[in-house]
Amino acid sequence: MGKHCVAFDCNNYEHKKECREKKISFHRFPVNNPKLCKEWVVKLKRKNFTASAHSVICLEHFEEDCFIYQPFSNRRLLKPGAVPTKFSFSKSTPSRKKTKYEFRQPLLPQDTTIEEKTRDVTVQTDKDFITDLLKRVNTLEAGNAFWKKLLS
Repeated sequence: MGKHCVAFDCNNYEHKKECREKKISFHRFPVNNPKLCKEWVVKLKRKNFTASAHSVICLEHFEEDCFIYQPFSNRRLLKPGAVPTKFSFSKSTPSRKKTKYEFRQPLLPQDTTIEEKTRDVTVQTDKDFITDLLKRVNTLEAGNAFWKKLLS
């Protein structure tokens, strides 16, 4: 799995083509600094959110002066004590996809009791299992006869 920004209404994802092209960096929550970590969580304004060592926020939620750039590699690092401040808390619908679940029609009639459902399924399963087992035994016996004939 890749890194997803945890900010509300942010769709930035580590493996997303646009994010790679823009060279968007993702920054972990400072879980080793509880005071600073709590400040980050408060800025998110997400109910019941608990930051973990894998939670990240993308660079789009930080001001430019929150970063230090390494010489030669030009790698972007957060300054100590940097706090994300750029968020969009509009009441628009979240743009992340929600999964729709479709429920199948029941396989057995609704008036069938639980005991009947269980008994029917168990008997059918046992019958299939025994049939399959007999086929395998016959195959093994044929193989044994072949090897006995070949080795004698």
